[in-house]
Order: sequence, then structure tokens, then C-alpha cells
Amino acid sequence: MTTAIDPPVPDAELFDRLRGLIQACGTEANKHDQAIAVIAACIDEGLNTRPRIVGAMRHLGFSAAHAAMMLNEATGCDPSRYRWQRDSTGRYSLLN
Repeated sequence: MTTAIDPPVPDAELFDRLRGLIQACGTEANKHDQAIAVIAACIDEGLNTRPRIVGAMRHLGFSAAHAAMMLNEATGCDPSRYRWQRDSTGRYSLLN
């Protein structure tokens, strides 16, 4: 759901940015590292629910199972161990 404060970003624009991020990761980054970077970018862009994140990842060529696994593994409240957290409504936010 979008609000007046957060206007929707056209999908093509968003996916162009996410593809650019994958390319910027280069060949040194493995699929796990790429997935973490893309999931973080999705959350930052407002794709902050599991279905939207996994759907975006599938659209970018990641398997749904891999995307879900990486999402789960990096979810928690301790910023020294995790990358993002999930609230009681199922929305993810980045840990800073």
C-alpha cells in the first residue's frame, strides 16, 4: 500500500535500479551476497513484505526458495548479526 507521502515508483525504473545493483556487485559477489544486497535495496525502496520481496527477487532471476532463505537468515533484532527486522504486521525494515 502506498500513501501520499510515499508515491509509487514505476516498476521498470525500480527493476532497472535493482539490475544495476546486481551488476555493480560484480563477479566477485556470490549469489548469497547479491541476494542480501538486493533484498536490502527492496526494503529501502518500499518493497517491505515477504511476498513483495520474494516476488521481486524471482522477477530478477533468483529462485523463490533462495530469496526466502536469505530473507529469513538475515532477519533479527541484533544489528551485529542481522541486516533487517520484521515487525508484528510482517513489514521489514533495515537495521542501521
